[in-house]
Amino acid sequence: MLREARQVDIAPNDMVRRSVQVYHAYVLQNRLLFLFISSERAGGSRILRLAIRHEVSHFTHEMAQDFRRLGVYQDMSSATLNVVCGLIVTAMLAAAPEILDLPPGQALLEQEMIENFVQQLQIVLLGAAQWKEKPRTR
Repeated sequence: MLREARQVDIAPNDMVRRSVQVYHAYVLQNRLLFLFISSERAGGSRILRLAIRHEVSHFTHEMAQDFRRLGVYQDMSSATLNVVCGLIVTAMLAAAPEILDLPPGQALLEQEMIENFVQQLQIVLLGAAQWKEKPRTR
């Protein structure tokens, strides 16, 4: 789903906006799933929390692979790139309840919310672009 939004021929700012729009639609189409994930991610049983954490980690790794394939942050270590992608995934998981709580028919509020999520991701990506890896010490 989101991989479609991260195609090579899309401008970076459009890619962020398109990814947020695709995610927004997906959350709305899978309301029960995201209500479940949102509630169980922090308050469910240990087994459920671990399973959700595993899936989040898998998705984060896939995103980092896509970034590598697109040539994004080529000089960044894999570990740091995974941190960046983890921030993006965490931000969007935190957005799910906000998406679900917005009453239907609130087009202006929905657009403002989407723009807020786009800005959050742009700030993460801007920070990542400015990040300087620390030299490894022994």
